[in-house]
Amino acid sequence: MKAVLPLVYFGNIRYFQILSQSDAVVLDVYEHFEKQTFRNRCEIMAANGSLDLIVPVKKDVHPKRVMKDVRISNQENWQRQHWRSLQSAYKAAPYFEFYEHHLQVLFEKRYEFLVDLNMDCLRLCARFLEIDVNAEMSTEYLPEHPNTKDFRSSFDPKKNQDTQAFTSYTQVFETKHGFVANKSILDLLFNTGPEAAAYLL
Repeated sequence: MKAVLPLVYFGNIRYFQILSQSDAVVLDVYEHFEKQTFRNRCEIMAANGSLDLIVPVKKDVHPKRVMKDVRISNQENWQRQHWRSLQSAYKAAPYFEFYEHHLQVLFEKRYEFLVDLNMDCLRLCARFLEIDVNAEMSTEYLPEHPNTKDFRSSFDPKKNQDTQAFTSYTQVFETKHGFVANKSILDLLFNTGPEAAAYLL
């Protein structure tokens, strides 16, 4: 299967299922940036329930920005906030320490463009999962990609996500909130470690 996907921030489990099961992937960086989507946010499970980690982006005079041109706003130390949130949520997870030092480096690096951050997140998680992602960035916007499954509109927090297809695994706050499916791939990695790759299949 060949797929076209948006480039997102620490994509959810379904996103990485598609990545791992696709023969080739086109990451569309010429689509218009959509606010309040996973392009600049991810969902984790914290003590009080689902928590959004949002990467702040700079405002632009043009309402329809191309994804590759979206700049990150570094006025506030959002990276420290995200890292502390991850530590707080997952320090008790069995595999958090296994990935901690690799992730910390990413949160200490300063990024100007959102696509650079998202690409580093994708590469790092693919390395953790030991999956070989055959992905390339788009060079133009195409409304349709021939012989390709289009998932660009599939990753929107405002849309109902099909969570019935996901097998449960032990989560840090499961006794408090029950199992919550299809969160960021980080949730799966921190809780299941080396078994995460098999879960995606």
